[in-house]
Amino acid sequence: MRKILVIAKREYLATVRTRAFLISIVLMPILMGGGIFAQRLLRGVVDTGDKKIVVIDRTGKVLPRLIEEAQDHNRREIFDPETRKQIAAKYVIEPGPAHDLNDQDRLALSERVKHREIFAFVEIPANVVQPSKNALDFIKKKLKGAIESVAKGGPGADEINLCSENATQFELTRWLQRTLNKVIGSERLKIAKISPELVEFATLPIEVESMGLYTKSPDGQIQKAEASNREAAIFVPMGIMMLMFMVIMVAAQPLMTSVLEEKSLRIAEVLLGSASTFQIMMGKLIGNVGVSLTMITIYMAGGVFVLRYYEMPGLLTREIIVWFVIYQILAIFIYGSVFVAIGAACSDIKEAQSYLTPVMLTLVFPMMVWFQVLRDPMGKFATWISLFPPCTPMLMVMRMASTKTLPIWQPILGVGLVALAVVICVFAAGRIFRIGLLSQGKAPKPAELLRWIISG
Repeated sequence: MRKILVIAKREYLATVRTRAFLISIVLMPILMGGGIFAQRLLRGVVDTGDKKIVVIDRTGKVLPRLIEEAQDHNRREIFDPETRKQIAAKYVIEPGPAHDLNDQDRLALSERVKHREIFAFVEIPANVVQPSKNALDFIKKKLKGAIESVAKGGPGADEINLCSENATQFELTRWLQRTLNKVIGSERLKIAKISPELVEFATLPIEVESMGLYTKSPDGQIQKAEASNREAAIFVPMGIMMLMFMVIMVAAQPLMTSVLEEKSLRIAEVLLGSASTFQIMMGKLIGNVGVSLTMITIYMAGGVFVLRYYEMPGLLTREIIVWFVIYQILAIFIYGSVFVAIGAACSDIKEAQSYLTPVMLTLVFPMMVWFQVLRDPMGKFATWISLFPPCTPMLMVMRMASTKTLPIWQPILGVGLVALAVVICVFAAGRIFRIGLLSQGKAPKPAELLRWIISG
Protein backbone atom coordinates (compact mmCIF):
# COMPACT_ATOMS: atom_id res chain seq x y z
CA MET A 1 0.00 0.00 0.00
CA ARG A 2 2.88 2.35 0.81
CA LYS A 3 4.29 1.99 -2.71
CA ILE A 4 0.87 2.71 -4.22
CA LEU A 5 0.57 5.91 -2.16
CA VAL A 6 4.12 6.99 -3.10
CA ILE A 7 3.34 6.55 -6.80
CA ALA A 8 -0.02 8.30 -6.32
CA LYS A 9 1.66 11.27 -4.62
CA ARG A 10 4.22 11.52 -7.39
CA GLU A 11 1.52 11.41 -10.09
CA TYR A 12 -0.56 14.01 -8.24
CA LEU A 13 2.27 16.48 -7.75
CA ALA A 14 3.59 15.96 -11.28
CA THR A 15 0.19 16.99 -12.62
CA VAL A 16 -0.87 19.89 -10.38
CA ARG A 17 2.52 21.58 -10.53
CA THR A 18 2.49 21.91 -14.31
CA ARG A 19 1.52 25.07 -16.15
CA ALA A 20 -0.85 23.05 -18.30
CA PHE A 21 -2.91 22.14 -15.22
CA LEU A 22 -3.07 25.75 -14.05
CA ILE A 23 -4.05 26.91 -17.53
CA SER A 24 -6.77 24.25 -17.73
CA ILE A 25 -8.15 25.41 -14.37
CA VAL A 26 -8.52 28.91 -15.80
CA LEU A 27 -9.73 27.90 -19.25
CA MET A 28 -12.34 25.36 -18.15
CA PRO A 29 -14.90 27.95 -16.98
CA ILE A 30 -14.31 29.87 -20.19
CA LEU A 31 -14.97 26.76 -22.26
CA MET A 32 -18.07 25.84 -20.23
CA GLY A 33 -19.62 29.27 -20.08
CA GLY A 34 -17.80 31.09 -22.84
CA GLY A 35 -20.68 30.80 -25.28
CA ILE A 36 -23.13 32.36 -22.83
CA PHE A 37 -20.79 35.21 -21.89
CA ALA A 38 -19.85 35.78 -25.52
CA GLN A 39 -23.50 36.15 -26.47
CA ARG A 40 -23.98 38.75 -23.73
CA LEU A 41 -20.83 40.63 -24.71
CA LEU A 42 -21.68 40.55 -28.39
CA ARG A 43 -25.30 41.51 -27.88
CA GLY A 44 -24.70 44.99 -29.18
CA VAL A 45 -22.26 43.92 -31.91
CA VAL A 46 -24.90 43.63 -34.63
CA ASP A 47 -25.75 45.34 -37.86
CA THR A 48 -27.84 48.31 -36.70
CA GLY A 49 -28.31 49.78 -40.15
CA ASP A 50 -31.81 50.38 -41.47
CA LYS A 51 -33.49 47.38 -43.07
CA LYS A 52 -35.68 48.65 -45.90
CA ILE A 53 -38.55 46.32 -46.73
CA VAL A 54 -40.70 46.81 -49.82
CA VAL A 55 -44.29 45.77 -49.14
CA ILE A 56 -46.66 45.03 -52.02
CA ASP A 57 -50.07 45.24 -50.37
CA ARG A 58 -52.99 44.13 -52.55
CA THR A 59 -55.52 44.49 -49.70
CA GLY A 60 -55.12 48.27 -49.40
CA LYS A 61 -55.54 47.92 -45.63
CA VAL A 62 -52.45 46.19 -44.25
CA LEU A 63 -49.69 48.58 -45.36
CA PRO A 64 -50.69 51.62 -43.23
CA ARG A 65 -51.01 49.46 -40.13
CA LEU A 66 -47.73 47.74 -40.90
CA ILE A 67 -45.94 51.10 -41.16
CA GLU A 68 -47.35 52.09 -37.77
CA GLU A 69 -46.22 48.81 -36.21
CA ALA A 70 -42.72 49.26 -37.68
CA GLN A 71 -42.48 52.77 -36.24
CA ASP A 72 -43.62 51.47 -32.86
CA HIS A 73 -41.00 48.69 -33.07
CA ASN A 74 -38.30 51.25 -33.87
CA ARG A 75 -39.25 53.30 -30.81
CA ARG A 76 -39.60 50.46 -28.30
CA GLU A 77 -37.54 47.39 -29.22
CA ILE A 78 -34.26 48.38 -30.85
CA PHE A 79 -32.66 50.13 -27.86
CA ASP A 80 -31.17 48.60 -24.71
CA PRO A 81 -33.43 49.67 -21.81
CA GLU A 82 -30.43 50.35 -19.55
CA THR A 83 -27.81 51.92 -21.80
CA ARG A 84 -30.20 53.22 -24.51
CA LYS A 85 -27.70 51.89 -27.03
CA GLN A 86 -29.15 50.64 -30.31
CA ILE A 87 -28.95 46.85 -30.34
CA ALA A 88 -31.16 45.98 -33.32
CA ALA A 89 -31.86 47.20 -36.82
CA LYS A 90 -34.59 49.70 -37.67
CA TYR A 91 -37.33 48.48 -40.00
CA VAL A 92 -38.27 50.90 -42.77
CA ILE A 93 -41.38 49.99 -44.76
CA GLU A 94 -41.46 51.14 -48.39
CA PRO A 95 -44.67 50.83 -50.47
CA GLY A 96 -44.27 48.56 -53.47
CA PRO A 97 -45.61 48.90 -57.05
CA ALA A 98 -49.34 49.57 -57.40
CA HIS A 99 -49.91 47.02 -60.16
CA ASP A 100 -49.95 43.23 -59.85
CA LEU A 101 -46.47 41.77 -59.93
CA ASN A 102 -45.21 39.40 -62.56
CA ASP A 103 -41.98 37.40 -62.54
CA GLN A 104 -40.12 40.27 -64.25
CA ASP A 105 -41.14 42.64 -61.43
CA ARG A 106 -40.05 40.10 -58.82
CA LEU A 107 -36.70 39.72 -60.59
CA ALA A 108 -36.22 43.49 -60.54
CA LEU A 109 -36.94 43.58 -56.79
CA SER A 110 -34.55 40.68 -56.26
CA GLU A 111 -31.83 42.64 -58.08
CA ARG A 112 -32.45 45.56 -55.73
CA VAL A 113 -31.94 43.19 -52.80
CA LYS A 114 -28.68 41.91 -54.30
CA HIS A 115 -27.44 45.48 -54.79
CA ARG A 116 -28.29 46.31 -51.14
CA GLU A 117 -30.83 48.94 -52.16
CA ILE A 118 -33.49 47.14 -50.12
CA PHE A 119 -33.26 44.29 -47.63
CA ALA A 120 -36.31 42.25 -48.65
CA PHE A 121 -39.73 42.48 -50.27
CA VAL A 122 -43.08 41.12 -49.10
CA GLU A 123 -46.14 40.22 -51.17
CA ILE A 124 -49.55 40.37 -49.51
CA PRO A 125 -52.35 38.97 -51.72
CA ALA A 126 -55.67 40.83 -52.03
CA ASN A 127 -57.92 38.19 -50.47
CA VAL A 128 -55.74 37.40 -47.46
CA VAL A 129 -58.05 39.36 -45.15
CA GLN A 130 -61.25 37.72 -46.43
CA PRO A 131 -62.44 35.16 -43.87
CA SER A 132 -63.70 31.83 -45.21
CA LYS A 133 -67.34 31.00 -44.41
CA ASN A 134 -66.66 27.40 -43.52
CA ALA A 135 -63.96 24.76 -43.58
CA LEU A 136 -64.82 23.64 -47.12
CA ASP A 137 -64.48 27.17 -48.46
CA PHE A 138 -61.19 27.48 -46.63
CA ILE A 139 -59.85 24.29 -48.24
CA LYS A 140 -61.05 25.41 -51.69
CA LYS A 141 -59.39 28.81 -51.25
CA LYS A 142 -56.14 27.20 -50.12
CA LEU A 143 -56.18 24.84 -53.09
CA LYS A 144 -56.98 27.67 -55.49
CA GLY A 145 -54.25 29.80 -53.93
CA ALA A 146 -51.71 26.99 -54.30
CA ILE A 147 -52.57 26.66 -58.00
CA GLU A 148 -52.28 30.43 -58.46
CA SER A 149 -48.97 30.41 -56.65
CA VAL A 150 -47.56 27.78 -59.01
CA ALA A 151 -48.96 29.53 -62.11
CA LYS A 152 -47.97 33.10 -61.25
CA GLY A 153 -44.93 32.54 -59.07
CA GLY A 154 -46.44 34.64 -56.29
CA PRO A 155 -48.17 33.95 -52.96
CA GLY A 156 -51.35 31.90 -52.67
CA ALA A 157 -54.65 33.05 -51.20
CA ASP A 158 -53.64 32.64 -47.55
CA GLU A 159 -49.89 33.03 -47.96
CA ILE A 160 -47.51 35.94 -47.62
CA ASN A 161 -44.10 35.64 -49.25
CA LEU A 162 -40.99 37.22 -47.75
CA CYS A 163 -38.14 37.29 -50.28
CA SER A 164 -34.66 38.09 -48.98
CA GLU A 165 -31.07 37.11 -49.65
CA ASN A 166 -30.40 35.94 -46.08
CA ALA A 167 -32.65 33.09 -44.92
CA THR A 168 -31.29 33.34 -41.36
CA GLN A 169 -32.99 36.65 -40.56
CA PHE A 170 -35.12 34.99 -37.91
CA GLU A 171 -35.88 38.20 -36.02
CA LEU A 172 -37.35 39.90 -39.09
CA THR A 173 -39.36 36.79 -40.01
CA ARG A 174 -40.76 36.49 -36.48
CA TRP A 175 -41.61 40.18 -36.32
CA LEU A 176 -43.37 40.12 -39.69
CA GLN A 177 -45.29 36.96 -38.87
CA ARG A 178 -46.38 38.30 -35.48
CA THR A 179 -47.27 41.75 -36.81
CA LEU A 180 -49.05 40.62 -39.96
CA ASN A 181 -51.10 38.08 -38.04
CA LYS A 182 -52.12 40.81 -35.63
CA VAL A 183 -53.01 43.32 -38.37
CA ILE A 184 -54.75 40.85 -40.69
CA GLY A 185 -56.59 39.26 -37.77
CA SER A 186 -57.87 42.69 -36.79
CA GLU A 187 -59.09 43.39 -40.36
CA ARG A 188 -60.82 40.01 -40.52
CA LEU A 189 -62.64 40.76 -37.29
CA LYS A 190 -63.85 44.09 -38.68
CA ILE A 191 -65.17 42.36 -41.81
CA ALA A 192 -66.96 39.84 -39.59
CA LYS A 193 -68.34 42.76 -37.55
CA ILE A 194 -66.64 41.63 -34.35
CA SER A 195 -64.97 44.12 -32.07
CA PRO A 196 -61.17 43.65 -32.21
CA GLU A 197 -60.91 45.25 -28.75
CA LEU A 198 -63.34 42.71 -27.31
CA VAL A 199 -61.43 39.81 -28.88
CA GLU A 200 -58.14 41.23 -27.64
CA PHE A 201 -59.54 41.40 -24.13
CA ALA A 202 -60.94 37.86 -24.34
CA THR A 203 -57.64 36.46 -25.62
CA LEU A 204 -55.43 38.45 -23.22
CA PRO A 205 -52.60 36.03 -22.31
CA ILE A 206 -52.28 34.74 -18.77
CA GLU A 207 -48.80 34.30 -17.32
CA VAL A 208 -48.06 30.81 -15.94
CA GLU A 209 -45.58 31.02 -13.08
CA SER A 210 -43.27 28.00 -12.80
CA MET A 211 -43.23 26.87 -9.16
CA GLY A 212 -41.64 24.08 -7.19
CA LEU A 213 -43.47 21.70 -4.88
CA TYR A 214 -44.87 22.10 -1.39
CA THR A 215 -42.74 20.31 1.20
CA LYS A 216 -42.85 19.47 4.89
CA SER A 217 -40.03 20.59 7.15
CA PRO A 218 -38.51 18.29 9.80
CA ASP A 219 -40.64 19.98 12.49
CA GLY A 220 -43.83 19.17 10.57
CA GLN A 221 -44.59 22.61 9.10
CA ILE A 222 -45.71 22.88 5.49
CA GLN A 223 -43.34 24.96 3.37
CA LYS A 224 -44.85 26.80 0.43
CA ALA A 225 -43.66 26.28 -3.12
CA GLU A 226 -41.09 28.75 -4.39
CA ALA A 227 -40.84 30.27 -7.85
CA SER A 228 -38.55 28.37 -10.19
CA ASN A 229 -35.88 29.97 -12.32
CA ARG A 230 -36.20 28.30 -15.74
CA GLU A 231 -32.77 29.34 -16.96
CA ALA A 232 -31.09 28.11 -13.78
CA ALA A 233 -33.11 24.89 -13.90
CA ILE A 234 -31.49 24.16 -17.27
CA PHE A 235 -27.99 25.56 -16.91
CA VAL A 236 -27.19 24.25 -13.40
CA PRO A 237 -27.75 20.54 -14.26
CA MET A 238 -26.05 21.07 -17.61
CA GLY A 239 -23.12 22.80 -15.89
CA ILE A 240 -22.74 19.93 -13.42
CA MET A 241 -22.66 17.40 -16.25
CA MET A 242 -20.18 19.52 -18.24
CA LEU A 243 -17.97 19.89 -15.17
CA MET A 244 -17.78 16.13 -14.69
CA PHE A 245 -17.00 15.65 -18.38
CA MET A 246 -14.22 18.24 -18.35
CA VAL A 247 -12.69 16.89 -15.13
CA ILE A 248 -12.62 13.37 -16.59
CA MET A 249 -10.93 14.70 -19.72
CA VAL A 250 -8.34 16.72 -17.80
CA ALA A 251 -7.61 14.12 -15.10
CA ALA A 252 -8.01 10.74 -16.83
CA GLN A 253 -6.93 11.18 -20.44
CA PRO A 254 -3.31 12.23 -19.62
CA LEU A 255 -2.85 8.76 -18.08
CA MET A 256 -2.62 7.29 -21.57
CA THR A 257 0.09 9.75 -22.61
CA SER A 258 1.97 9.17 -19.36
CA VAL A 259 2.00 5.38 -19.77
CA LEU A 260 2.99 5.67 -23.44
CA GLU A 261 5.89 7.94 -22.53
CA GLU A 262 7.14 5.69 -19.75
CA LYS A 263 6.87 2.65 -22.02
CA SER A 264 8.67 4.23 -25.00
CA LEU A 265 11.48 5.69 -22.84
CA ARG A 266 11.93 2.40 -20.92
CA ILE A 267 11.08 4.13 -17.65
CA ALA A 268 8.51 1.42 -16.92
CA GLU A 269 11.28 -1.20 -16.76
CA VAL A 270 12.99 0.80 -14.00
CA LEU A 271 9.71 1.21 -12.09
CA LEU A 272 9.05 -2.54 -12.25
CA GLY A 273 12.27 -3.08 -10.31
CA SER A 274 10.69 -1.58 -7.20
CA ALA A 275 6.90 -2.03 -7.66
CA SER A 276 4.49 -4.45 -9.28
CA THR A 277 2.40 -3.56 -12.32
CA PHE A 278 -0.75 -3.46 -10.17
CA GLN A 279 0.87 -1.07 -7.70
CA ILE A 280 2.02 1.20 -10.53
CA MET A 281 -1.42 1.25 -12.17
CA MET A 282 -3.33 1.83 -8.91
CA GLY A 283 -0.89 4.56 -7.92
CA LYS A 284 -1.53 6.35 -11.18
CA LEU A 285 -5.30 6.01 -10.81
CA ILE A 286 -5.37 7.21 -7.20
CA GLY A 287 -3.06 10.12 -8.05
CA ASN A 288 -5.42 11.25 -10.80
CA VAL A 289 -8.40 10.86 -8.47
CA GLY A 290 -6.61 13.38 -6.26
CA VAL A 291 -6.20 15.69 -9.26
CA SER A 292 -9.92 15.45 -10.02
CA LEU A 293 -10.84 16.16 -6.36
CA THR A 294 -8.62 19.25 -6.43
CA MET A 295 -10.42 20.55 -9.49
CA ILE A 296 -13.84 19.71 -8.04
CA THR A 297 -13.04 21.58 -4.83
CA ILE A 298 -12.07 24.72 -6.74
CA TYR A 299 -15.08 24.72 -9.07
CA MET A 300 -17.67 23.63 -6.53
CA ALA A 301 -16.54 26.42 -4.20
CA GLY A 302 -16.86 28.87 -7.08
CA GLY A 303 -20.28 27.49 -8.04
CA VAL A 304 -21.62 27.78 -4.50
CA PHE A 305 -20.34 31.36 -4.28
CA VAL A 306 -22.00 32.32 -7.58
CA LEU A 307 -25.34 30.73 -6.63
CA ARG A 308 -25.32 32.45 -3.25
CA TYR A 309 -24.50 35.76 -4.93
CA TYR A 310 -27.59 35.35 -7.13
CA GLU A 311 -29.62 34.11 -4.13
CA MET A 312 -30.16 30.61 -5.54
CA PRO A 313 -28.22 28.39 -3.09
CA GLY A 314 -30.92 25.71 -3.15
CA LEU A 315 -29.96 24.69 -6.70
CA LEU A 316 -26.70 23.11 -5.48
CA THR A 317 -27.30 21.24 -2.23
CA ARG A 318 -24.84 19.28 -0.12
CA GLU A 319 -26.47 16.03 -1.20
CA ILE A 320 -25.80 16.80 -4.86
CA ILE A 321 -22.17 17.70 -4.11
CA VAL A 322 -21.64 14.45 -2.17
CA TRP A 323 -23.16 12.34 -4.95
CA PHE A 324 -21.15 14.28 -7.52
CA VAL A 325 -17.88 13.50 -5.71
CA ILE A 326 -18.76 9.80 -5.39
CA TYR A 327 -19.68 9.45 -9.04
CA GLN A 328 -16.68 11.52 -10.12
CA ILE A 329 -14.26 9.21 -8.29
CA LEU A 330 -15.87 6.13 -9.81
CA ALA A 331 -15.81 7.69 -13.29
CA ILE A 332 -12.09 8.46 -12.96
CA PHE A 333 -11.43 4.83 -12.07
CA ILE A 334 -13.46 3.57 -15.05
CA TYR A 335 -12.09 5.85 -17.74
CA GLY A 336 -8.66 6.17 -16.15
CA SER A 337 -8.17 2.39 -16.17
CA VAL A 338 -9.27 2.27 -19.82
CA PHE A 339 -6.80 5.01 -20.78
CA VAL A 340 -4.03 3.23 -18.85
CA ALA A 341 -4.78 -0.02 -20.68
CA ILE A 342 -4.67 1.75 -24.07
CA GLY A 343 -1.35 3.38 -23.22
CA ALA A 344 0.16 0.06 -22.13
CA ALA A 345 -1.11 -1.87 -25.16
CA CYS A 346 0.19 0.59 -27.78
CA SER A 347 3.68 1.78 -28.65
CA ASP A 348 2.88 5.22 -30.09
CA ILE A 349 0.07 7.76 -30.15
CA LYS A 350 -1.07 6.81 -33.67
CA GLU A 351 -1.82 3.26 -32.59
CA ALA A 352 -3.61 4.54 -29.49
CA GLN A 353 -5.95 6.72 -31.56
CA SER A 354 -7.71 3.70 -33.05
CA TYR A 355 -8.58 2.44 -29.55
CA LEU A 356 -9.28 5.93 -28.23
CA THR A 357 -12.12 6.68 -30.67
CA PRO A 358 -14.72 4.23 -29.25
CA VAL A 359 -13.81 5.27 -25.72
CA MET A 360 -14.35 8.93 -26.53
CA LEU A 361 -17.69 8.14 -28.20
CA THR A 362 -18.79 6.39 -25.00
CA LEU A 363 -17.63 9.35 -22.93
CA VAL A 364 -19.39 11.86 -25.18
CA PHE A 365 -22.63 9.88 -25.51
CA PRO A 366 -24.27 11.47 -22.39
CA MET A 367 -23.70 14.87 -24.02
CA MET A 368 -25.84 13.72 -26.95
CA VAL A 369 -28.88 12.75 -24.88
CA TRP A 370 -28.67 15.19 -21.97
CA PHE A 371 -31.45 17.49 -23.15
CA GLN A 372 -33.90 14.63 -23.63
CA VAL A 373 -33.07 13.44 -20.11
CA LEU A 374 -33.43 16.95 -18.70
CA ARG A 375 -36.84 17.43 -20.32
CA ASP A 376 -38.26 14.46 -18.42
CA PRO A 377 -35.81 13.42 -15.67
CA MET A 378 -38.34 11.00 -14.16
CA GLY A 379 -39.26 9.33 -17.47
CA LYS A 380 -38.43 5.76 -18.47
CA PHE A 381 -35.76 6.80 -20.98
CA ALA A 382 -33.99 9.03 -18.45
CA THR A 383 -34.16 6.32 -15.79
CA TRP A 384 -32.78 3.47 -17.86
CA ILE A 385 -30.10 5.45 -19.70
CA SER A 386 -28.83 6.85 -16.38
CA LEU A 387 -28.44 3.26 -15.08
CA PHE A 388 -26.15 2.33 -17.97
CA PRO A 389 -22.72 2.43 -16.20
CA PRO A 390 -20.72 4.45 -18.79
CA CYS A 391 -23.45 7.13 -18.71
CA THR A 392 -24.47 6.87 -15.05
CA PRO A 393 -21.99 9.31 -13.45
CA MET A 394 -22.93 12.30 -15.62
CA LEU A 395 -26.63 11.62 -16.21
CA MET A 396 -27.56 10.50 -12.70
CA VAL A 397 -26.07 13.58 -11.05
CA MET A 398 -27.70 15.79 -13.69
CA ARG A 399 -31.09 14.20 -12.92
CA MET A 400 -30.58 14.79 -9.20
CA ALA A 401 -29.80 18.44 -9.89
CA SER A 402 -32.90 18.86 -12.06
CA THR A 403 -35.51 17.31 -9.74
CA LYS A 404 -35.90 16.79 -5.99
CA THR A 405 -38.25 13.82 -6.35
CA LEU A 406 -35.71 11.28 -7.64
CA PRO A 407 -36.14 8.02 -5.66
CA ILE A 408 -33.09 7.35 -3.49
CA TRP A 409 -32.82 3.78 -4.78
CA GLN A 410 -31.84 5.02 -8.23
CA PRO A 411 -28.59 6.82 -7.31
CA ILE A 412 -27.74 3.99 -4.89
CA LEU A 413 -28.31 1.38 -7.61
CA GLY A 414 -26.32 3.58 -9.98
CA VAL A 415 -23.37 3.60 -7.57
CA GLY A 416 -23.57 -0.19 -7.30
CA LEU A 417 -23.61 -0.67 -11.06
CA VAL A 418 -20.76 1.79 -11.62
CA ALA A 419 -18.75 0.16 -8.80
CA LEU A 420 -19.21 -3.20 -10.53
CA ALA A 421 -18.05 -1.61 -13.79
CA VAL A 422 -15.01 -0.22 -11.93
CA VAL A 423 -14.06 -3.70 -10.71
CA ILE A 424 -14.37 -5.12 -14.23
CA CYS A 425 -12.45 -2.27 -15.88
CA VAL A 426 -9.65 -2.22 -13.29
CA PHE A 427 -9.32 -6.01 -13.48
CA ALA A 428 -9.18 -5.99 -17.29
CA ALA A 429 -6.86 -2.98 -17.39
CA GLY A 430 -4.57 -4.61 -14.83
CA ARG A 431 -4.07 -7.68 -17.00
CA ILE A 432 -3.49 -5.60 -20.16
CA PHE A 433 -1.14 -3.30 -18.24
CA ARG A 434 0.90 -6.24 -16.91
CA ILE A 435 1.45 -7.77 -20.35
CA GLY A 436 1.50 -4.66 -22.52
CA LEU A 437 3.86 -2.54 -20.42
CA LEU A 438 6.91 -4.53 -21.48
CA SER A 439 5.74 -5.55 -24.95
CA GLN A 440 7.07 -3.76 -27.99
CA GLY A 441 6.21 -3.69 -31.66
CA LYS A 442 2.82 -3.58 -33.33
CA ALA A 443 -0.18 -2.92 -31.13
CA PRO A 444 -2.32 -5.99 -30.39
CA LYS A 445 -5.67 -6.44 -32.09
CA PRO A 446 -8.90 -6.38 -30.06
CA ALA A 447 -9.09 -10.20 -30.13
CA GLU A 448 -5.59 -10.44 -28.66
CA LEU A 449 -6.44 -7.90 -25.97
CA LEU A 450 -9.45 -10.02 -25.05
CA ARG A 451 -7.16 -13.07 -24.79
CA TRP A 452 -4.84 -11.12 -22.48
CA ILE A 453 -7.81 -10.23 -20.25
CA ILE A 454 -9.15 -13.80 -20.08
CA SER A 455 -5.91 -15.76 -19.85
CA GLY A 456 -3.80 -13.15 -18.08
